[in-house]
Amino acid sequence: MARVWAHSQATGGGLLVMLALADFANDEGECWPHVATLAEKARLKMRAVQYLLPKLEAAGEIRRIKSNGGRNRASRYFITLPENGANFSVKQMHGNQKTVQSTTQNHATHCTRIEPSRTVNINSAHRTGYVSRTPNSENQRDDDFERAWAAYPKRPGSNPKPGALTAWRARVHEGIKPEELMVGVERYARYIRATGKEHTEFVMQAKRFFGRGEEWKNNWTVPQEKGRSAGGFAA
Repeated sequence: MARVWAHSQATGGGLLVMLALADFANDEGECWPHVATLAEKARLKMRAVQYLLPKLEAAGEIRRIKSNGGRNRASRYFITLPENGANFSVKQMHGNQKTVQSTTQNHATHCTRIEPSRTVNINSAHRTGYVSRTPNSENQRDDDFERAWAAYPKRPGSNPKPGALTAWRARVHEGIKPEELMVGVERYARYIRATGKEHTEFVMQAKRFFGRGEEWKNNWTVPQEKGRSAGGFAA
């Protein structure tokens, strides 16, 4: 993400899409989110993202490999920003790959820049073409999500995990601690099991639970049964 801030020439919605891609990308700058996931992350409409992606590709900021696996298969994206911030076409990025690598290596410096919640190694960024993240940032947060996902009550039908992960990441970026979200999951799971609703459609989709409505903050207190008389009537 730091590389996008430093070198992307995109503005407005295009910059939001680039930042969303960078947030999902691995150390090689590769990711494969669905367009709907990108739209939610960038807070744009799907149509706007579909319009912007080919523009970013034509500007040389990304490269796309479109999926041939049907509607449910996401395309693969590669962040191809050159380190000097100049825009290259996709053809130039392929034809002049060695030149770009040589240029960036000549500008490499032996230093480490510290940013909030990230350590960016300049040499590593030049070797891999993407800024590496420390183990305690995105990867750690995703590990926390996997534990929360495993504890989350199961439901039949739709409960898309990518949407839940996007919402989880958004809350963490807002400053919510993963531990707080996990405690909320445990509270909700106890409530669902105590009320006999697990494995039913009454279980909330996880993306809503972690969403802006902050359902994870609710008490989810198990309702106490009122006392009953021997005849079965309420006392």
